[in-house]
Amino acid sequence: NVMIDRHDPDTGRLVVSSRFVMFEFRGESQRIYGGSYLHDLLETDGSFRIARKTATVVDCEGLQETVGIYF
Repeated sequence: NVMIDRHDPDTGRLVVSSRFVMFEFRGESQRIYGGSYLHDLLETDGSFRIARKTATVVDCEGLQETVGIYF
């Protein structure tokens, strides 16, 4: 679901967007979050490096509980 939004071959800048869904199960409750990512990438040595990453959650203006993300 990754879409290329902009590409500038002169500067090596690439802007891509994608969607995400995250499920959290804590205790006896399950919460579901969805939204979109916007990545600003720079081409360096034949690869891409993330210059900026923005995550926008659906209903981001509403009251949200703390989200725990463990790696």
